[in-house]
Amino acid sequence: MRRTIFSINSGRSGSRYLYRLLDTVPDITAYHEADPDMAGRYVKWFPSDDLSPWQRLLTLPVHIQKLRKIKAIKRSMQGQPDSQIYAETNFQFILSFYDAALKHFPVVHVVLLRRYLPKVLKSWIDLGWFTDTHPFTVYWCGEPNNPGTAVRAPGSRKELDAVDWCIWYLIDVEGRAQRFMRQHPEVAVVEARLEELNDMDRVRWMFEKLEIEPSEATEEAVGKAVWARTHEKVKTGKNVPEEYCLERIQQYVERCRAAGIEVPELPHLTKI
Repeated sequence: MRRTIFSINSGRSGSRYLYRLLDTVPDITAYHEADPDMAGRYVKWFPSDDLSPWQRLLTLPVHIQKLRKIKAIKRSMQGQPDSQIYAETNFQFILSFYDAALKHFPVVHVVLLRRYLPKVLKSWIDLGWFTDTHPFTVYWCGEPNNPGTAVRAPGSRKELDAVDWCIWYLIDVEGRAQRFMRQHPEVAVVEARLEELNDMDRVRWMFEKLEIEPSEATEEAVGKAVWARTHEKVKTGKNVPEEYCLERIQQYVERCRAAGIEVPELPHLTKI
C-alpha cells in the first residue's frame, strides 16, 4: 500500500532541512515544495464548512486545483515500486490540500515541525514579510479571518501592523495543526522540534515514528545548515532581537484573550 509523508509547518521553521533528512532515505522520494502552486485563492477559501452557495461556486477552481495536486503526486510515483514512499515538506499542506491528500492516499504520516516561535517571527520580520518589501506574502499565507482561519485576529486587517499579521499567521498555523489532530485522530502525527533534529538520536526517534530507516547519508546531513535567506535579510536591513519578538507575541496573545479569542497552546513559545 502506497505511503506518503507530509509536514505541517509555518515556513522558516526548518521544512527544507526536514526535506534534506527525508531525502537521505533510499525508500523515499522527497520534495520540498513541489508544483503545482497551492497558494492564492486556494489558501483564501480552504477549508471552511460554512460557505454560502455563492462562495461554494467560487471555490470550484479550488477543488480542481487540489485534484491537479493529487494527480501530480501520483504521476511522480509512476513506475516506482509500491514500497517507495512519497514525502513533501510543503507548508501549503495544512493551508490548502490536506483534505485531498487524506482522501486519495490511504496511509499518511505527518510531521508537525515546530521551531522556537520568537526565532521564526524574527526571521519573518527581518525578511520584511507582510510589508511592501514582500507584498506577495498574502498570496501564499492568506489574510486574517479568511473562511478557513483557525484562530481569528484581534481586529480587522486595517487594525493590524505587519508584525501583527506575522504573529496571526504563525498562531493560526498552530491552530490549524491542532484542529487537524482533533479532526483526524487516525493520522499518525509526529511532533518534532527543529532544534532537536540537530541530534542524530532525535532524528532516529523521528524516523522510527515514521517507520523509516536512516542511512549513512542521514548521519552526514544531520546538523548541516541549509538555505537561510541571508541575502534577502541584508536587503531589508532589519535585525530585530528575539526578545522583542517574544514580547510582541505575548502582547498579541493578551489582545486575543481580551477580545475573547481562544488561542491554542504554543509549545514552541518555550526555548529548548
